Amino acid sequence: MLRKYLGEIKRHKHLYLWLLCWLWPLVSLAQDPVHFTYDDETDLPSNEVYSIAQDPRGFIWIGCDAGLYKFDGVRYIGYKCVTQKSKSVTGLTFSTSGKLYCHNFQSQIFVLDNDTLRELMHGYAKIPNIACDKTGNLWVNDQIGLAVYNEAQKQWKNYENIGVNSVFTDKEFTKSIKITAANEKYFLGTAGVGVIRENKLRFIKSEVLEKEGIGSFLVEVIDKKIYLLSIKNNKMYVYDGEGFKEFKNEKFRNAVGLKKVTNIKALPDGNLWICTYNGIICYNQRTDNVSLYYPNFAFSDCLIDREGNYWFTTLQSGLIRVPNFKYLVWNKLENNKIIKIETDTNHVYFTTINGNIGQINTQTNQLNTFYTGRNEDIQSLNYITEDKCLYFFTNNTLYGLKNNKITVVLEKTPPIKYVQKINNIYLVCTSFGAFFYDFLAKKKLSMITPHWSREMAYDSVNKTVWLATNQGLFGLRWQNDTWQMCDSLLVQKQIVSVSFSQETGQLFVLAFDGKIYQLTDLRQLELVGSLPSNAQPYRIQAHKQKLYITTNKGLWTLDMAQRQLKAIDLHEGLASDNVQDLVILGKNAWLATGKGLQKILLTEHQTIAKAKIYLKNKDFNYSGIQLQYGQGLVLQPEASHYYSNGKFEYAYRIRNANAEWNKLPASVSEINIQNIPIGNFEIELKAIDYWGKDSENIITISGYVHPPFWKTWQFMVFVLLCFLLLVYWIFRRQLAKRQKELKQQNELNISKLTAIQSQMNPHFIFNSLNSIQDLVLKGDVENSYSYLTTFSNLVRKTLQFSDKDFIDFEQEIKLLEIYLSLEKLRFKKDFNYSIDTHEIEDILIPPLLVQPFIENALIHGLLHKTGAKTLKIRFSLAENLVCVIEDNGIGRENAKAIRARQRAEHESFSGKAIGKRFEILSELFAEDLGYEYEDLMENGQPVGTRVVLRIPFRHKF
Repeated sequence: MLRKYLGEIKRHKHLYLWLLCWLWPLVSLAQDPVHFTYDDETDLPSNEVYSIAQDPRGFIWIGCDAGLYKFDGVRYIGYKCVTQKSKSVTGLTFSTSGKLYCHNFQSQIFVLDNDTLRELMHGYAKIPNIACDKTGNLWVNDQIGLAVYNEAQKQWKNYENIGVNSVFTDKEFTKSIKITAANEKYFLGTAGVGVIRENKLRFIKSEVLEKEGIGSFLVEVIDKKIYLLSIKNNKMYVYDGEGFKEFKNEKFRNAVGLKKVTNIKALPDGNLWICTYNGIICYNQRTDNVSLYYPNFAFSDCLIDREGNYWFTTLQSGLIRVPNFKYLVWNKLENNKIIKIETDTNHVYFTTINGNIGQINTQTNQLNTFYTGRNEDIQSLNYITEDKCLYFFTNNTLYGLKNNKITVVLEKTPPIKYVQKINNIYLVCTSFGAFFYDFLAKKKLSMITPHWSREMAYDSVNKTVWLATNQGLFGLRWQNDTWQMCDSLLVQKQIVSVSFSQETGQLFVLAFDGKIYQLTDLRQLELVGSLPSNAQPYRIQAHKQKLYITTNKGLWTLDMAQRQLKAIDLHEGLASDNVQDLVILGKNAWLATGKGLQKILLTEHQTIAKAKIYLKNKDFNYSGIQLQYGQGLVLQPEASHYYSNGKFEYAYRIRNANAEWNKLPASVSEINIQNIPIGNFEIELKAIDYWGKDSENIITISGYVHPPFWKTWQFMVFVLLCFLLLVYWIFRRQLAKRQKELKQQNELNISKLTAIQSQMNPHFIFNSLNSIQDLVLKGDVENSYSYLTTFSNLVRKTLQFSDKDFIDFEQEIKLLEIYLSLEKLRFKKDFNYSIDTHEIEDILIPPLLVQPFIENALIHGLLHKTGAKTLKIRFSLAENLVCVIEDNGIGRENAKAIRARQRAEHESFSGKAIGKRFEILSELFAEDLGYEYEDLMENGQPVGTRVVLRIPFRHKF
């Protein structure tokens, strides 16, 4: 039974599809512009907002249930008054001087002056409305008429006392004061609609006002037309110069219905905006068109800022900002993720990811939805005018929608991506290649290419079909009654879309890597543009002199005349940055986005005002700033810019030839600039918006950084004087040192001379010559000659070394050998000596230092000794050269006694001189130099003397 039932369904599939498409009702959906919401989830102090205004610098101010706040696009800055009886603030209005006036529901009026909110004292009660005119006056409705506050004079006056030639007929409640660009004042009073023009007051009587009372009406003026709106029955009346007549517009009556009206306001766009609890109504008196937007919001006020943004305050949902009212979106569909879009000039067709096909009548905005019977995405959507049929592919089947009826065209086909009909032949692009088909016969004719094909474009001028495939761009030309392959371009490159412009006769190609090409007359592809690397391209469409490219990063336009690439994205009013497809119909582009179907006006060239940058401290001194060395400069910037939705940057630089801009996010509250160079400086500060455009103005801050004390001229002079004094001191010190060295050198030379004298004293010479004479008398000519030669060699070397500071250690030892060999003549055979050098080599020592101590040992220690006489001389190398001279003589005490008996006035050498020499050497070498005597004792008796010398030395190399 079940199998039979399923068979019946299969046989009558077309009927079921036809029924399904009609089971879905026709509906008419409202469309709204894309908006940005600012509420308590994004730090708005309260979702209940009553009033909004923009100051002369471009900042947005709001009066809400939580008080008065300034919004700079990033943060909310609150202002309080100490005498404020309630937090709620409304009625925001700016005077020509830039002061902000507002009031609360307890009839307190406040003025914001120099960034301080204070109460403006008055004696009036029941204040419903306030407004500033163009001449510095604040107009106030109250229970007894009109009050006027003059900013310059800081005085209050009742209206009948300000010198006009007309006065109120009675003192009763007034409301709804409105001031036009021509500085005309309109308000409601018991006598009618009051008009103050050129300081003259007149009342326009109205029967409905007299009948229902002014408390039931709001007044607004646009293009010198006065509109009265009843908040009791929602009727509107228009003054035509003779009287007030009811505004009979069926669209308006349907739009306003039974909604609760809260406000009526004329904006600079020439439209009248009516705020209600169920949406905001826009009436264009030039076109007599009425539109209702956002029926789910309760509105209270509105304005258009200097950038062209529309701002709406709501009583429950915070603030709404609309960047572009020309960008409408349908997003109340069963599924808002639109994949493909097509048009037949009267309708726009679109598909959703759940298998629906939508049809919108472009004139009535009526929506008709067709369900394919399967919850699957539709992979192709093509309308062929010749067939008057919309072809779409899903579930391995190609369907046709014609006369609101769905039929099966082809079954069990490869996944179809695109369908085109040329010369009565259907060209079909699939993921398994491109083919020719005969739809009537429901069969495949032939293959064009085996490559995955996505799209095609027909060049009607050159009779060429261009295929976009995963392996490049292929061209087919109609020749000999058949299509033949004639071109293959960008081989091995993935092509995602092609478009042929009927206006210009040019072909444009979009590659997967974002490169955009144009086919030249030589049938070669020229690169004309490139998308950013993070933008994934989907579709390209040529229209007049521009290319439109859909991507996951918005809709991109390429102006072919200027070769300028620009993005349209969320910030400019797109429903989503993910734009899958588009069609262009007349002046509009219809977009398939991830958040609904959108229509944008292509002729709408909205020029976004550049950001303006300021410093929060109004008293900041922009020039002549004095900074100390190392002191930073703290700036508190703020920018009047809302189009970037907080995604802009601050940039500063210390100005010089190669200065780079330092960028900081808009969320920073202050900029601390360090390391400012010494001397005069200039710092530039600007804002950079979301699109990289600089702010309208650049703030220049100049000043002077004082150098550190060590770079001041006073310190320089002080350092110079200190330097001169130091040079003078060093010079004097060096001079004194040199003089001391010369003195020491002289004393050293004297000590050397003393040593020479001691060596060459007459006693020594006499003894030496006597010894030589004794050898001559004995006839020992050879030894006498030898000794004479040795004696002369000693004299020569002594004289040779006397003028030198250092000599070779070996030369000094040879000199001692010569000296001792001569002394041995007079001691005969009982005198022996030894010199032990421990193989010391390659050093230099001062000359003639050791010999005087050896002579002292010989004369005073050994000369008077009987028996064997021994002299030992040992050298060793440590920190200094150490020389140990040891004799076995009679000792120093016995020698002193002998000298005393002989009363000798001459010492073998001058002790003072040799001591002085060692003292000088110690100072020169900064070392512990000198000599020490030690008496050698045995059993309490002297057995000799030892002297230890510490001698300076130098290395040869």
